[in-house]
Amino acid sequence: MFASLLGADGWRRRTVAHASALTFLVLLAGCRESAVDAFEPGTTGPPVILFARGDSLTFDAWALDGFGDRILSSQTSVLWRVVDTGGTVLGRTRVTTIIEQAAPGAPPVVPDTLLFQFRADGDIYQYAFLARSVLRRESRTIPPAWDRIGAFSFPVGGLWTVGAQDSAGTDLVQGRILDDRSYFSFKVNGVETLFRGYSASLAGTNYLFGFTVAAPPPAMVIQREEPGAAHNGQLRILNALRVHGTP
Repeated sequence: MFASLLGADGWRRRTVAHASALTFLVLLAGCRESAVDAFEPGTTGPPVILFARGDSLTFDAWALDGFGDRILSSQTSVLWRVVDTGGTVLGRTRVTTIIEQAAPGAPPVVPDTLLFQFRADGDIYQYAFLARSVLRRESRTIPPAWDRIGAFSFPVGGLWTVGAQDSAGTDLVQGRILDDRSYFSFKVNGVETLFRGYSASLAGTNYLFGFTVAAPPPAMVIQREEPGAAHNGQLRILNALRVHGTP
């Protein structure tokens, strides 16, 4: 979707079409008539994600072809299990550790361990986010770092540096907070619930990634990495959130 908005040479320049693209992503989650609206009008401040140990998120996942369309044969279901929220890891405190694996009964995925730092101001750091992406897209290795994937402490339109796509630290990826407060829905402990999302896009050389978060409840709702000339893209849409310790 991002690629079609940018045109044939869009991978070589920064985009001004982020908001339209992420609006499309939010609509993919689908608003259902039976949903319960959990968004409270008048809520202010940035979304602050606070996972608890035992929470889990289940995503529907696809690879995207060169046109940005879902490859239906690639569909699977991915499970995130929150196993720790207060660790000190690689120089950061209050680190949230998530185990990524295939959901029960789904086609296999490569298991992984994801490290996040969710800050009280709404900012989100993920360890080796860009290093993983560069390795997958280009089979190239760069030093892992704590990449600032979300700066929700910034106003709409605010720009920040996510990190670098090269070892020299010069090929930078820039993030932008989008003016997009669309509604979407997913199941929370089995109940279809309607929420408002907060979106950002990350853009760099031959790279474009968009995502939407919610809080509360804490959720990474949509993640979409656009395809390039030599690699498929990826799309994940949250299907269900299980909040530990609640019915």
